[in-house]
Amino acid sequence: MPEADGTFFTKSAWNSIRSSHHPPDWVSSLWFPGHIPKFSFTTWQAIQDRFPTKDRLTFLPINADKRCLLCNSVTESVNHLFFSCSYSAWIWRSILRKLSFRKNQRKSFGEEESWIQKKFKFKGQSGCLARILFTASVYYIWLERNCRLHDKIKTHKSIILDRICRVARSRVLFLKLNEDLNEVNNRIAQIWNLSLFHSQSESRFCQWVLPSQTELKINTDASISSDMVSLGGILRDNKGQIISLFSVAYDSVPIQEAELEAIIRSVQLARNRNVENLWIESDSLNVVQIIRKQWPCPWRKIPALEKLHRDLLSLNSWKISHIWREVALEDSSGTLYPRL
Repeated sequence: MPEADGTFFTKSAWNSIRSSHHPPDWVSSLWFPGHIPKFSFTTWQAIQDRFPTKDRLTFLPINADKRCLLCNSVTESVNHLFFSCSYSAWIWRSILRKLSFRKNQRKSFGEEESWIQKKFKFKGQSGCLARILFTASVYYIWLERNCRLHDKIKTHKSIILDRICRVARSRVLFLKLNEDLNEVNNRIAQIWNLSLFHSQSESRFCQWVLPSQTELKINTDASISSDMVSLGGILRDNKGQIISLFSVAYDSVPIQEAELEAIIRSVQLARNRNVENLWIESDSLNVVQIIRKQWPCPWRKIPALEKLHRDLLSLNSWKISHIWREVALEDSSGTLYPRL
């Protein structure tokens, strides 16, 4: 339709004929940063009651068996499958325990979705993990139901639970979503061995600080990609001159474990150089807190952490600090060493 000046815009024509409305509350439970499309679409079908469950198949004979294929006891419906069925209820309760929640089952699938939407409305890694777990549960439970119906193949519920947890953690692990550093998120990150990312509201100017005349300083870092993990460290004196450094490839592990391993190897490097007073700097706040015994250590690294503390106690003095970003350092010859 024409505007006041006689020009025509398709946008104004579309707005004049369409009916606008606010999106439903469940949208944020399905479509969010990091969502997995096939999981979200399947869950959308469940919320809209679009699944061909046995209670909706009117063409079935009157005396046809309409019992749930998972528990073989109650008439199959969306509300029963998610999560009143004993099979799916065990999976969902197990996931909630991994999220540090113990609660009674909701009366309907819609109420369970509303609880997820309200409880995990934040957009950080913990909220993303919870919503992926919810949509993945719907997807894999419905997939198991179809496998039993069409292929006559049954899978134990513990295997389904493991699949859901692995795919959700793998998805969230490489998402650097801004996280509120509160008690709930810290607890979830600890259980799932995730690194929390928290962006600052203001810019920070970071500068590499020289150590004192009696100590040496080592900066460590680790990086992770889809196919490899790398870690390294640089040992410098009180003038910023590089004494020694290392960089190695490492096993495929979570980034937190890689950052901790970088510090462990750096301390070994310093001891081989007969360093007596050592200042360790890392850009991983969680790992710094682990070494200070302010944060739980991943169970696989506990023996290595205990050995690290023994090595540190053998020095005359040591300290560890967190740095937001290591900086490049130019030596006397003009060579610019890349930051770790």
